[in-house]
Amino acid sequence: MTTDISQRPAFAPAAPIPLRRRLLGLGSVFGKAVRDARRAFLVELGLLGGLLLAVLAGVASAYPTQAARDQLARLANGIGPAGQGLAGRPVNVGTMGGYVQWKYGPVLLLIAAFWSVLALSGALAGEARRGSLDLVAAAPLSRRRIAAEKVAAHLALLTVVAAVTAIAAWLAGAAFAKLPGDEVPCGRRWALPSGSG
Repeated sequence: MTTDISQRPAFAPAAPIPLRRRLLGLGSVFGKAVRDARRAFLVELGLLGGLLLAVLAGVASAYPTQAARDQLARLANGIGPAGQGLAGRPVNVGTMGGYVQWKYGPVLLLIAAFWSVLALSGALAGEARRGSLDLVAAAPLSRRRIAAEKVAAHLALLTVVAAVTAIAAWLAGAAFAKLPGDEVPCGRRWALPSGSG
């Protein structure tokens, strides 16, 4: 018994995947990685942005006068190298941004670094546990491309977190600035006043 080739159903060509699904959905490995990391991304975004807003608001209300800021700067500069520890050398601590960078900057960096490591390793372990990594690996993509798209998705999310944190710092500087120099400049480098340590 022979089958006529002309009677076989013809397969339609695959429709192109929309850009939105490639970036934020299941249309690519990149999109799947972004979609899988959305909860951790939102938690990190809220944690860093919210913490920065709260700390800047607290500094503005706790040290509202120039005398209080001068006393804070003397204290920070007077504790010496042994007491500065993880915070490092105080630079311009008489302003809101300088104080937050000196006292809370390393903590914010550690939160971002730990999130980065845990989110990326947790994503791979979670996919392996659910079995979806097998489906991704079965696709006609090289291992190098799969790894590159997963890392690119993670770096894209980390870039968004950094940008939103910078915007939160700028907004908090604009909203809570009480003294000259409290504003967090946007798009230019910090200018240190003469005589600051």
